[in-house]
Amino acid sequence: MVLDLTTVGKIEKYLNRYSNNLPYHNPQHCLNVYNRVLEHEDFFFLPKDISLALEIAALFHDAGNRLENSERKNLETAIELMRECKEVRGIPENILAISSSLILSTDSTRLGERFISFNSDFEQLASDILRDSDITETLDREWALKLYKEFGKTHHYMLDVTFFKYHIPFTDYTRKRVVGVFPELEQVYTERVTGSKIEYHLEDSIYQAFANLKRYERLGYSDEVMDNSSSHLLNMLKIKEKLGFKWYSVFRKNYKLICNV
Repeated sequence: MVLDLTTVGKIEKYLNRYSNNLPYHNPQHCLNVYNRVLEHEDFFFLPKDISLALEIAALFHDAGNRLENSERKNLETAIELMRECKEVRGIPENILAISSSLILSTDSTRLGERFISFNSDFEQLASDILRDSDITETLDREWALKLYKEFGKTHHYMLDVTFFKYHIPFTDYTRKRVVGVFPELEQVYTERVTGSKIEYHLEDSIYQAFANLKRYERLGYSDEVMDNSSSHLLNMLKIKEKLGFKWYSVFRKNYKLICNV
């Protein structure tokens, strides 16, 4: 732990001022993720500067989250609030730049993908720790129900084993935690982690994109957002078809039902 408890307490008060009182994406969620980051066994391998960047990113990763915003907009808002916080202003820019990239890497539309190029393996490890600490919030039944309340029935899959079947954690430490709750996933994880990475990443990304598209439709997002989301999903489906993966026909059928294409 690099940040002292007094600073963390001041940041918590700052987060509360900008909270939109969502059931799940709120300051307490940020603090929960922060504490899981500190508990992660790989956290202790990080250099001090990367540890500091990770702690800051964990505390701010969902700051100011609004349900009507796109995922990207929410992450950009979190970064803005981080940089405006007086407890953070004195921290060197190179540290805050890493924190910003770590926050962007938590994009829930890209679960299961390492889509940001970091400058070092330590920075990549920090991202893996943060993302694993974020998704394991739903291992707690109380927080899983809060997520269900926030997003509604389209995210009901978050409450069961299905979510962790498709969104496999990046680190061994977190995979063991998940298997402790869902023992039936041990064989799945063993096969997926040692199997075809490209098939897993595509399957995982399509699953998440499909869920997001349903969410956007339910919340009445703009035509531009819906078009971008549809195009993103369609491109992945085309790649899946070209590579001949077995899941293509299933997702293609569901995609037609939702998008009428």
